[in-house]
Amino acid sequence: MSMRSITQKLINLIPIKSLKEWLTDKNGWFPGNNVHYSVKISAIKNLKLGGNVYIGGGGTKLSCEGGLEIGKNTAVAEGCFFMTANHNYKSKTHVPFDRTGLLHKLVVGENCWIGARSMICPGVKIEDGAVVAMGSVVTKSVPKCAIVGG
Repeated sequence: MSMRSITQKLINLIPIKSLKEWLTDKNGWFPGNNVHYSVKISAIKNLKLGGNVYIGGGGTKLSCEGGLEIGKNTAVAEGCFFMTANHNYKSKTHVPFDRTGLLHKLVVGENCWIGARSMICPGVKIEDGAVVAMGSVVTKSVPKCAIVGG
């Protein structure tokens, strides 16, 4: 039995019609957006999607502890990692890092395209219209309409 059919059976047990309709909205869990059911999202309350956002599955992980915003009409291919938390690697008492978690907001603008298997590091801002090539590790902010890779 697939995870989707199990989920649907559980939803059918919900007695409140409006909640059931929200959970089975034709656009999925995020109305107005298309988020694959297998995407792993932590701290979902800190995730903001702009509308008409596509996020593919296949191992995609959204770490939203520090806040993650994705602008409208943006496409995220499968297997991408968006990280908003980091270790305190500048610790004066521990090597290579201490147990302090540092949170940094990550922002992806409108009309962006994030290629498959890309990793976006905490604190990065990808401005409107930018394209991130597949397999990229983005450690610095990306200017408007830029194409980056590597």
